[in-house]
Amino acid sequence: MSEDYTSKRLHIRRPPLFLSLWWGVGGCIILLILLVSIFINSDLLLNLYDFGVRLIGAQKVDHKLDFAARLSVLELALFTIIFFSAILRFLVKGFQFVLRGFNEIVTPWMPANIPETFINHSEVDRGFMERTLSVYKPLTPFLSGILGGNSMFVTPVRRGIIEEIGEMLKMRVRRVIVAVLVLIVTLMLMNWFKTEAAADFLSDIDLESFIPVMADSYHPIILLPFIILIIFQVGLAFTEYLSSLLLIPRRQPSTVADEGMEHYRGFGHPDQVFSRLPEIGQSLQWEGFLNRVNCSWDQKASVAVGDVGEFTGRIFIEQQPRPLEENSDKAAIFGLVLGWIMLLFGMIFYLFLLLPTPLQTGDLNPIFGVVYIAAMGTAASVATHSGSRFIGYGKTLLESTTFKSIGMLVRIRGTLSRADIKVGKSIADSIESSNVVVRSDFTASFWAAELISEAARLDSKRELLALERIPEAHGWIEYFRSEIENLRDEGVRPIGVDLEGQDVGELINSNLRVSALRSGAIERAQLEAGHQGSEEPLLIGMGGNIAPEEDHEGITSTPVGHDEYKECPDCAELVRARARICRFCGYQFEQE
Repeated sequence: MSEDYTSKRLHIRRPPLFLSLWWGVGGCIILLILLVSIFINSDLLLNLYDFGVRLIGAQKVDHKLDFAARLSVLELALFTIIFFSAILRFLVKGFQFVLRGFNEIVTPWMPANIPETFINHSEVDRGFMERTLSVYKPLTPFLSGILGGNSMFVTPVRRGIIEEIGEMLKMRVRRVIVAVLVLIVTLMLMNWFKTEAAADFLSDIDLESFIPVMADSYHPIILLPFIILIIFQVGLAFTEYLSSLLLIPRRQPSTVADEGMEHYRGFGHPDQVFSRLPEIGQSLQWEGFLNRVNCSWDQKASVAVGDVGEFTGRIFIEQQPRPLEENSDKAAIFGLVLGWIMLLFGMIFYLFLLLPTPLQTGDLNPIFGVVYIAAMGTAASVATHSGSRFIGYGKTLLESTTFKSIGMLVRIRGTLSRADIKVGKSIADSIESSNVVVRSDFTASFWAAELISEAARLDSKRELLALERIPEAHGWIEYFRSEIENLRDEGVRPIGVDLEGQDVGELINSNLRVSALRSGAIERAQLEAGHQGSEEPLLIGMGGNIAPEEDHEGITSTPVGHDEYKECPDCAELVRARARICRFCGYQFEQE
């Protein structure tokens, strides 16, 4: 495909090159951490395997396990499921990042014919005429309250991210409450184990092995995952709130366009205007790209006036949109960096801290070992999922593109009527041209501005974000005003007669012969009247015969007195005695 109308010619690369490099390098780091984890934990995994074999052997001998052994089995099973699930998941994620990143570097995604048109052109018309854009609407009361009034002016792409973060903030509050309650219950349980009531309740269980865990020195190890979980939830809530603030614009976007209006009379069919305006706008193209055109119009008969119609129409002409050069998107970079940090922390929790040292050496009670693994696994899951979400936010922001272009909207409202036009058919003419054409009189309203639009992806349709008044847009209005005026010369015009045509030539020759016969008859009649001494002029029939009493159609003519006519000294034609100008040649008679 030709590159004349592709994103490559516009110098748009999606995703950006540095993002593709980020994917590739990040995937390699994930795979490297996996290898280090497997190498460091290899001895631990072997010991756990031997411990599991011994437990199974003891179960075969005793046919039952004591309470502590059962907890150890549960602890071992929980650790194994979480650890190996994390290994498998990060292995897949690492290869995905590597393949995606290097594939995008080698074959960047640069689709042709971009960007797409607007999602809804009626919203574009509304923005021009009413100076309001429907993409800007208040967020939920919760988000509006914590983010401020300007939050309603976020773009559609950022709005989706903010709304998702808002739901996560609500969930963070619930999770913090649950984590605090679990922490309180754990503290109470640890203190309860030291009481006589616990000894009576657990009389059938050998508590000697549980005595070391009652020491205060072990409490930080037991409480650490819960504290980490609470800190994580609070920290994530703060970072999500901060990232939302970075997405909020500092001012309301402009929605003002240059306006104009003009009245036009005497045009032809309105389709002439709508079909010619795109051609006129070709001189305003940007670097050879074709203008974007969207046109529609409708007509209907007038209810009040017969043989008259009404029509309304609109045409939107836009230059080829080009990418808007902006500074680096701080919100996108912040989301990517924060996401990768949380993702790496989650990996560390999963792969290195899931089983603490006292549990590895058997010094910690299996009860609290199970609690620790569950809490640390939850903290690791929260970190990795939040990191993936923030990476997704950054990717979404960097894949979206903002465009700028100059556009003009012309709305026309007018009336349609018939224009009957005749050329020729005077007293002495026999040839005429007659035709009926459509006449339109209308009022044209103009709006022009620099358009700022956004596409979620290169091949997505755009949303209008702002309308800016610039001098070049005002020049568009003046240009189209004058060009529409020039179209008037091509409006209501008579259809001429082709004098070179065969039929017209035969008609002209016939008319010349008729005129010659008429002139000869008049001359002969005047000579005969002079020979007979008659001084009264005669009316000559159209057939060339003199009939003072009756013409060729049987209509009686009455002789006219000599005093009522006089002869023109220039053309020798008879005119009324009171005439001041000869109707044949224009000679002016002297006033008597």
